[in-house]
Amino acid sequence: MKVLAKHGFLEGQYSIFDYGCGRGDDLRELEAHGLDALGWDPNFLPDAEKVNADLVNLGFVINVIEDRNERMEAIQGAWELTEKLLVVSAMLANESYLERFTPYKDGIITSRKTFQKYYNQSELKMFIELSLDESAIAVAPGIYFVFKDKYLEQDFLQSRHKRKHNWEHKSQPIDVREAKTQLLFTKHNELLETFWKTCLLLARCPTKEEFDQAEELLELVGTMKKAFRLCLSFYGSDEFKLAQQMRREDLLVYFAVGLFGKRKPYKYQPEQTKRDIKVFFDTNKSAQAQATELLYQIADVEEIEKECLAANSYLPKSVLTEELGRPHSLTFHKKYIDLLSPLLRVYVSSALQLYGELEDIQLIKVHISSGKLTLLGYENFEKAKTPKLKERVKIKMADQDVDFFDYVDDQYDTFLENKKDYIE
Repeated sequence: MKVLAKHGFLEGQYSIFDYGCGRGDDLRELEAHGLDALGWDPNFLPDAEKVNADLVNLGFVINVIEDRNERMEAIQGAWELTEKLLVVSAMLANESYLERFTPYKDGIITSRKTFQKYYNQSELKMFIELSLDESAIAVAPGIYFVFKDKYLEQDFLQSRHKRKHNWEHKSQPIDVREAKTQLLFTKHNELLETFWKTCLLLARCPTKEEFDQAEELLELVGTMKKAFRLCLSFYGSDEFKLAQQMRREDLLVYFAVGLFGKRKPYKYQPEQTKRDIKVFFDTNKSAQAQATELLYQIADVEEIEKECLAANSYLPKSVLTEELGRPHSLTFHKKYIDLLSPLLRVYVSSALQLYGELEDIQLIKVHISSGKLTLLGYENFEKAKTPKLKERVKIKMADQDVDFFDYVDDQYDTFLENKKDYIE
């Protein structure tokens, strides 16, 4: 539910059904926020009606089902009720943790004498996709999104790779020869500035459907393209060129990461994406070809090394380590991801497809030659002078696998002594 809220799915526009809701704690919390939420549970609410909903949550249900086929039926049952998005979550554990318990079938018997089937990240993804024949998107350890609404899926995926820029107009408008144009911007400043901000956001001239005040603008100027040319002349082109570069790079990263994840191609693209492709790449074939070329470069050690050396020079803070006289890894804070080059963004984002969101992670380590990424999470990172390491995650892209290491019970505590080298 926290992940759904983070991505804007709990703002009241979607109906919610909790498939396997237990005693209904989540339902009560959602209802307290005024959200439309219903649920069913075989033990606590067996008589409740199973109803279709925009969002269906299957939270920590398949862990407690002993029979594998029944687990698949639970996922498929939840999928049948889903109109837009299914959320599947399950408990994760590594081999060292499982060794403490008695094996039973493909799971274990807990200290409470109950059955639990623990997964690893890649195993859970594979099980969901095998059950539904649909792509599962990792959003956090043990939590996957499966979209039935493919347009909503693409909006979600693109938003992951679209950088935010605060378009604060700092320069003075350039001189405009035509007195009528100068007068136009003086009298209708609010409308034309709003239109210009939309141009910067899209990095192209909007269509009528993409600008809420289009009718007012058309009545004033005549056409969207004429309004765009006037704004470009009035405000100057520097910010717009930067917006174009950022949008083109964001689209390339989005397409390249999609290729890494082997997502199924969709017959239809959202209209906005079609327009973006036309403006920035001319054709979808050209966009995919450039994205493929970019994706292949993440396996080029020399290119990754070059990009890491460059990043170490332009990032506000980062640490480059060497091994045997050669660059070995680059470590930086997660807030600097958007500052990376397109290639390093694809490298990091492709790895994160296997893990999910960086909710409890602060530092990211790019291993230059091994095709691996390490994520480091610390206790009280923001306030502690030397924060204690809480978890370490190693993502092996070649194997498409994730290893989790928990430092809560370790005999020797590990602290970050040089925090100032990673964050301003």
